[in-house]
Amino acid sequence: MTMESIQSMNRKMRDQHDIDWEQRRYEIAKEVMPWCCRSFRDFLLTGADFDAGGKSFAEHVSAQAVGFADALIERLKGKEGKE
Repeated sequence: MTMESIQSMNRKMRDQHDIDWEQRRYEIAKEVMPWCCRSFRDFLLTGADFDAGGKSFAEHVSAQAVGFADALIERLKGKEGKE
């Protein structure tokens, strides 16, 4: 085995333990999206005044889902290494 292949294997071993935060963000947003849809729809059905600001239902809901994902990731990153 050459030194280059050993280094490559070491990098792969190290990288497999790194957290892919962008992938986690996607997974979390995907999981909370149905809840965000129901929550926002229920809010609109109350008849409360809401200024859409030119945004669609989907834009509001997706922003809410990504916001939840970002908040959870920040919390998780803060706890990383403290366990």
